Amino acid sequence: NVETKPYGGYPQHWDVKLLQLLEEANPDSPGWDSLVPPVEEYPYGDMGPYGTFEGETIFEAKHPLRGADQSRVLGYLPTDEEWRAPNIYEDAATAENWKPDEYGKTASLPEHGAWFFYLQRICNHCTY
Repeated sequence: NVETKPYGGYPQHWDVKLLQLLEEANPDSPGWDSLVPPVEEYPYGDMGPYGTFEGETIFEAKHPLRGADQSRVLGYLPTDEEWRAPNIYEDAATAENWKPDEYGKTASLPEHGAWFFYLQRICNHCTY
């Protein structure tokens, strides 16, 4: 199970755009019920730690401007610009003030200024 989105696998900000489409298609939809009681009172059960989604899914919601026979699922067609680069800012480890000529300069104890201490999970069978 790969928890991070591999480079080149998804268009940029696809998840945010899809949530906006759901909101536009169903403005009166209740959406997320995030009022989860404390674990002491209710050990999640069907609600999960973040609540439950009470609104329509992309398969239940249809875009209001489309006819009944034109779309079976709510979505959008990503542009070429959205596919051209990886999902920026999602899971790329970088240093804050890294300069090419300072590569490895502070990679000694007690300070490692050139490295952000997180190794993102890479899909074991991807070639990206």
